[in-house]
Amino acid sequence: MVEKIKKRALAHPAWGCNRLEGLLKAEGISVSSVTIQKILNEHGLGTRHDRWLALERRHAEDGLKLTREQIAFIEEAQPLFP
Repeated sequence: MVEKIKKRALAHPAWGCNRLEGLLKAEGISVSSVTIQKILNEHGLGTRHDRWLALERRHAEDGLKLTREQIAFIEEAQPLFP
């Protein structure tokens, strides 16, 4: 469950815990937004900024393929990203 939460949080880094809770609920996983936030905090992904930095690191280190949503947000935050 923790890995699914981390994966979804990185897939949609701009989303907060309430939105992630809804996404997980649609997948049949019942976890409260408070629990999601605690898990994200424990893994250094507690804030939107933390998630974007983790995403950029994975892109740089592992060659992670970014989605259009992710690229657009990173470019908005850091115009020199491309």
